[in-house]
Amino acid sequence: MNKVNGFIFNLVIFLFLSSVSLAQSIVSSEIGIKIISGKKSQRTERAALTLDRLRSGDNLQIFLYPEENCLLYLIHSDSKHSSLLLMDSLKSKVLYILPASDSTYTIDGTSVKEVLTVLITHHPIKDVDKFFMENGTSSSEWKNKEDELISESQVMQNEVPGQRISMAGNIRGKSELSLKSYVGKNFLIKTYTFDVKI
Repeated sequence: MNKVNGFIFNLVIFLFLSSVSLAQSIVSSEIGIKIISGKKSQRTERAALTLDRLRSGDNLQIFLYPEENCLLYLIHSDSKHSSLLLMDSLKSKVLYILPASDSTYTIDGTSVKEVLTVLITHHPIKDVDKFFMENGTSSSEWKNKEDELISESQVMQNEVPGQRISMAGNIRGKSELSLKSYVGKNFLIKTYTFDVKI
């Protein structure tokens, strides 16, 4: 009987340790981008698609709702350069609005392509830190690194809508932005690519 109890105990410990390491390797967050177009009197707001179009002068707000404490890298690329806009710690179950609830990122129209990359992880990624410290200016070099990270992370999107964010103005029949839930292995990387009409 002691051998059976010992086996069961060892099995329970093995399953527990396996679930702990599995949980530590999964990163999840709800993510969304709001596009704000037009002047105050005729402003429109809509949710950004993964591949979308913008006009010079449009504004963006990024919404994040991480499931656990994590580290955020926010990277901006245009047709020539890439730069790390923000690296910050995020707390679990808190809604973050970037750059802030009362400000936006403005599309200046100097490039026909704009890319925002949201990279969320439990621990710093030395390759990314090193990349932006040493040669964070070439968008083609970052694109190669980003492609490596995307294939490594195996990001999945949950079809169930997440947090809902109220939007004002003419928004094509919708009164809120639903964040989408994403899950990645070891880290989560989500890229939004915008063609810009200048």
